[in-house]
Amino acid sequence: MNWPARCSKLNRVEHLWDNTERRLRKIMPPLGNLNNMAQQIRQMWHETQQKGIRTLINNMPHRCQAVIRSRGRNTRY
Repeated sequence: MNWPARCSKLNRVEHLWDNTERRLRKIMPPLGNLNNMAQQIRQMWHETQQKGIRTLINNMPHRCQAVIRSRGRNTRY
């Protein structure tokens, strides 16, 4: 299968980072400095459940079809 270069819609790591960023933005009060943020990100990555990662992997056929149907434009992913 030809794979589009730099296609974030098909990059599972990008989706994990997006999820981490959304979780990070919900922290109140905001983290004060880069060291605190780096520590929190490491903790979130360690807490990422294997089930969520498996779901991303198992959904790849659907993601590929969505990208094909949209001709590379926006999808719900």
